[in-house]
Parts: sequence; structure tokens; C-alpha cells
Amino acid sequence: MRKVCCSHSPPSSQAVAAGSKAKPGECRRLGLWRGLTNPSELTADEPEEREDLSHTYARRDRRELAADIDPASAVLLLIGAVAAPVTMPQLVRRTFGTDVSDPDFEEQYANQLRHIIRWLALPLPDDDESATGTPPDAAP
Repeated sequence: MRKVCCSHSPPSSQAVAAGSKAKPGECRRLGLWRGLTNPSELTADEPEEREDLSHTYARRDRRELAADIDPASAVLLLIGAVAAPVTMPQLVRRTFGTDVSDPDFEEQYANQLRHIIRWLALPLPDDDESATGTPPDAAP
């Protein structure tokens, strides 16, 4: 098995493809490196078409996502929230005072992400429905 790691040069398409053999989070770091070094350049293995967000629009239509939330922005926000501990572990140490590999951090962060996502489904106070100020599925 070939080891894939970040270096001082952008990873090749082969290295990114081999990322499935890498440690957890390695592919995200490789993707981040590619974005930082060539932000507007597509490689041969990247599709030019837009991401399919139909599932996110459908969730908004079912009122699982607030009507005033843009699905593309929500998806990008959540991808960033999930990638942040992997791509910026030093920020986790500075803000949480612990290492990203700490099981307590993983549990707390996962719980908070779920809580934030529930808030994204709440209607605004001026919507036709009354806002309770409590996220859905939250204990009273």
C-alpha cells in the first residue's frame, strides 16, 4: 500500500485517488491542499457540472430545512463544519483546549453539530407558524 501524505507540492490525481487507502481525514487534507494551491483550476478527474443539491432542496420543500436557507450555502457550511477539525486541528486545540482525537471532543462536537442542524429547520418568528425557540426533537 502506497502511503499518501501532504507535501510541499500539490498532490497528483493519483495521490488523491489513492486517498481511499490513506488515514481518515487524509483525503480532506489533500482536497484542501489542492484548493489552496490551485483554487480555480479543475483537474481531469473533477467534474465541471454543479453538485446535485436536489436532495437538499427536497428536504427544504418538506420543511426539514427552513424556507429562507439556501441549500447550496447550507451544504457548504456543513461540509466546512465537518472538515474543520480535520483540516485545522490546531484551532480545535485553541478553542476547545483538547486534541481532535479526544473521544470527548468528538462526542461534544457531534452533539453540537446535530443541535445546530436542528436549529436550521426552525421557522423564523415572522413565519406563519409560531417559533417556539426550541429546536425540533429537543427535550422540553
